[in-house]
Amino acid sequence: RVFDALIRSGSLDRIGPNRASLTAELDRAMQLGEQNTRATSVGQVDLFGLSAPQDNAVADWTEAQRLAGERETLGLFLSGHPITPYEPDLKLLGCTRLADVVSTPKPAAAADGARIWSAGKAATVAGLVLEIRRRPNRVTLILDDRSARLEVSLYEETFQQHRDIIVKDAILIIDGTLRFDDFIEAWRLQAKSLMDIDRARERFACRLWLRWPEAFDGPQGMNRFEQMLKPHLRGPCGVSVVINRPDYSGRLNLADTWSVHASRALLDKLTDAVGRDGWYLVYGPRNEVRGEETSLWR
Repeated sequence: RVFDALIRSGSLDRIGPNRASLTAELDRAMQLGEQNTRATSVGQVDLFGLSAPQDNAVADWTEAQRLAGERETLGLFLSGHPITPYEPDLKLLGCTRLADVVSTPKPAAAADGARIWSAGKAATVAGLVLEIRRRPNRVTLILDDRSARLEVSLYEETFQQHRDIIVKDAILIIDGTLRFDDFIEAWRLQAKSLMDIDRARERFACRLWLRWPEAFDGPQGMNRFEQMLKPHLRGPCGVSVVINRPDYSGRLNLADTWSVHASRALLDKLTDAVGRDGWYLVYGPRNEVRGEETSLWR
């Protein structure tokens, strides 16, 4: 329906508290509109049917839901990009921005104008899967990381090895060989291995830094924190906390018994509790780009 599409695109944001509330009230609004039209057509005045609406605000959609609605209705992300929350992690995992890849000067040509053959160079990139194109013995992905887009080619064997994670809207980290394609006059990556961002964070994260909230102070708060971590304990990722109060502050590395698996489920819980800027991950030896082992918060 038209109004549903207008809500999901963000066009009606100014007339309600949030898009979820507007969607929840849409059926009622349409009903009232039809009722008013019928009353007007017969010359009646409805004294109560069009009374002031009640405040029925509901919790807003998640960022992922909001962005999905924008792309579905507009064909693009308007208020953000799904990769934005992961950008600090991607940098520490050694991923090159696609804008830097596509702006690389193309290889020099020989004196006779022929392209000088190059074996390509190793590269690691990350992005949101916008398209998946199947061809005989080959699959092509279109990646988008908010800065640019890049075409990635996979042989059928590579695709079959990773087909469970190669889905539209997945955020993937891809290692491969970068070459300039004369046919499309652009850089193309030949993929060798792929990993989704959640698996990469859980596999390579070696320390989780948490800004300790006041809600976790005291016995009850500590118990809440313990219950939050309990399903994710016995992992390879140590936990450190930063505490800042008016009369004291400090940094503390928790005992190894508190080490966790830095899974998507745990990180979502922490985001709900302390916000996305209330935690960050330090990564291990995937590459030489590392996070700092001391807290970024002072």
